[in-house]
Amino acid sequence: MRTLYTASQIADRVAELAARIEADHNGRPLLVLGVLKGSLIFLADLVRQLRLPLRYELIALSSYRKKTAPGELLVYGELPEPEPGEEVLIVEDIVDTGGTMARLTELLERHYGQSAKICALLDKRTRRNHHTVVDYAGFRLDDDDFVVGYGLDYDGHYRNLPYIGVLEEGEL
Repeated sequence: MRTLYTASQIADRVAELAARIEADHNGRPLLVLGVLKGSLIFLADLVRQLRLPLRYELIALSSYRKKTAPGELLVYGELPEPEPGEEVLIVEDIVDTGGTMARLTELLERHYGQSAKICALLDKRTRRNHHTVVDYAGFRLDDDDFVVGYGLDYDGHYRNLPYIGVLEEGEL
């Protein structure tokens, strides 16, 4: 496995993202909606740095099952009820094809009556085939490498790595 981003690089970038989100929201309340399971570590680090009135909730979505290519999107659980004045921020580990985020943003717009912004640790535009805008991107990936660590997995493994690495051909 090749290291792509170290734990230190990730921590610095999360702090930068938190500062941008704070500046853009100017003290307005925020509902941070983390997408399980991959965003969990990123979400925890990000919300601890945000100095805004916020609450966070989790939603489980899945389109990868023992594969490296997305399949049918499954949604688990219910969306939290909105509170007055809240803006919605989706936190995701990686956006690649954009299909998951396109479907989720449609659901959220119907549920909350407003659009949501997307914050993704990784923005992998090389595979994008849906119109999805990542408002806050930690890192932009231009290669089609399969990445793991810091919440990202391959078949349930590698999520606990403190860095982001690229799986080599024999490791997939």
